[in-house]
Parts: sequence; structure tokens; C-alpha cells
Amino acid sequence: MDLSWHPIFKLHHTGCMGYPFPVLYRVETGLTGLTGPMGAHGPIIKVRQMKANKSKITLVIGGCRSGKSGYALGAVNDLARDKKIYLATSVPTDPEMDDRVSRHQAERGPDWETIEEPILIHESISRAGKTAKAILVDCLTLWTSNLLYKGEGETGVLAAVDLLGAALAECPCPVFLVSNEVGYGIVPENQLARQFRDIAGLVNQRVAAFADQVILTVAGIDVTITPKGLGTIEKGVL
Repeated sequence: MDLSWHPIFKLHHTGCMGYPFPVLYRVETGLTGLTGPMGAHGPIIKVRQMKANKSKITLVIGGCRSGKSGYALGAVNDLARDKKIYLATSVPTDPEMDDRVSRHQAERGPDWETIEEPILIHESISRAGKTAKAILVDCLTLWTSNLLYKGEGETGVLAAVDLLGAALAECPCPVFLVSNEVGYGIVPENQLARQFRDIAGLVNQRVAAFADQVILTVAGIDVTITPKGLGTIEKGVL
């Protein structure tokens, strides 16, 4: 569906590498759809929201043990006392992962509702967003791993990201998404690890492109990378 002719749209051309590929757009009327060309690693046409709504999409990204989950948890607790949704994408497969999940549950406390969904997180956000005051998705990196394990390649993973973006654009409550920055280390020695690193990086780029703000965490310190026009979330109890 291509509505680029409509006067409420404002096209931002950022390149010209394109071949046909779906691109998420979000507009003030609430319409969402997929249209436009893509470059090899991202959209070359972006349509930004022209009017702020109550929704706020925040990507929190950082390395291992950088404090990203703790930051996102604290941000949601600052926003709401109840109706907080923790959307967990992990699939525990060993005692170490079981222990990590238990520690995360203890950190959240009883005022959180946990939804476990390793693949169809866009559907969970669409359902939970109808009544939730805030949603925390932790994390996109494990979600990407789950998609690859399911047999999806780069095309399938990025198509899932577009579905996620469409659900986020329609979600009436703030959503925080946690992800790992995987590009700081050395080049992995095996092909599968390199594929995972590359696709995880593309997922982060795509989500960052439609997030309202991106927060980078380093050594427990949060750094605002891109606040996009809609302002920052004000602390307050919902």
C-alpha cells in the first residue's frame, strides 16, 4: 500500500541504493503499512510521525553486563506502578539460563506481569498494549537467535522486524526494547557466528530507525543517542 502521494506524508530520502523491500511507515492518522525501496542494509525512504501521540518507543542497547536491562526496568518502574508487562524472549535450555531467568524475575518484583514469547512478539505487543501502561521487551538479540534457530534467514528476520515495527506504531503505551550491541568484538571465526552478528546488527539498525529514542548503556551509564522530535518520556506514575 503506497500512500506517498498523500499530503500528510513527508518523505525523507536518505540514499539511492534501492531494491524493492518493505519499509515501515508511521503517520499521524495511525495508518501503517509497508512500502518503498530499501538499500542493502536499511530504508532509503523514511516517513516520520508528524504528530506526537502517547506512545513512545525506546531502544536500549549495550554490551554484555552494560546495565541495559536494569536501565529499562528502572525506566518502566518510573512510569507506572502497575499494568507493567515484561515480554521475555528467552527459551531456557540449561541450569545457567534457568538461574539467570530466576534472578531477572526477582529483580522485577510482583507488580510485573510476565509474558513468555520467543517468536511472535509483535502479536504479544498488540494484545498486551490494549491494557498495559508500559511494556518491556527483553531482549531482541535472543529473539533474533530464536528466529535463526527456527530456520529463518536474513530476509525472514527482517520481515519479522517489520511486523514488530507495525505493532509498535499502533501500541498506545510506551514500549522499551532491550538489545545487545554485538559489533564491538573481533570478527567471529565461524560462519554461523558471523551470520548471527551481521543479522543482529541489521535488526538493531532497523529497530533504531523507527524508535523515538535510542539509549546506549556503557558500564552502567546510560547515554542518549537519538531523541527524535517527540521529546523524552517524563517520569511520573501512571
